Amino acid sequence: MWQTDFTYIKIIGWAWYYLSTLLDDYSRYIIHWKLCDSMEANDVKRTVETAIKKAKLKSKAKPKLLSDNGPCYSAKDLKIFLENDMKMKQFTGHPPLIWTFTCQLF
Repeated sequence: MWQTDFTYIKIIGWAWYYLSTLLDDYSRYIIHWKLCDSMEANDVKRTVETAIKKAKLKSKAKPKLLSDNGPCYSAKDLKIFLENDMKMKQFTGHPPLIWTFTCQLF
């Protein structure tokens, strides 16, 4: 299972940026990260595509993707993109273990 989320980064006097990360739930390693200027479904798609290539996954060995219910993760475009390759599980609330990887980034 892979976890995904965005972290907000504000560069004072410039703009907001968003760090998209994919974390392997078992090893706790970051599979891939991408600094984006938006938080849209296309940003998630690009992050997932690159992570799959980097991990050299076979078509049947793709992990499930765990995310929160943010708009980019609930978008129809992303669900269509993932339905053939990966299954996505979304959670509600704030389970403490799911958010530990975000804290490990800093």
